[in-house]
Amino acid sequence: YDELQPYSKTYSVDELKKLLGAETHKTYSHFKQKALDPAVAEINGISDKTISYEVAEKTGKKITHLTLHIAKYDIVKNTINYKRIQERRKKEK
Repeated sequence: YDELQPYSKTYSVDELKKLLGAETHKTYSHFKQKALDPAVAEINGISDKTISYEVAEKTGKKITHLTLHIAKYDIVKNTINYKRIQERRKKEK
């Protein structure tokens, strides 16, 4: 994608589970809590891009698709976030 332009793409929840190696998470809430949110937080903490997502489609109450949004991020803020993530990981061990 163009470095200067924000980028969005819609994925099925199953596609994202596969991409994140999280197929064992059967419910969306468990997948979100254990795989998706931690992955987004880590990427946002160490990358010069920021990622966010929103629900794109539902079948009844079941969330079936998410749209990921990627944009350029301030590198100074990322350095601070990266240090916080590293400190948090040390505390968890």
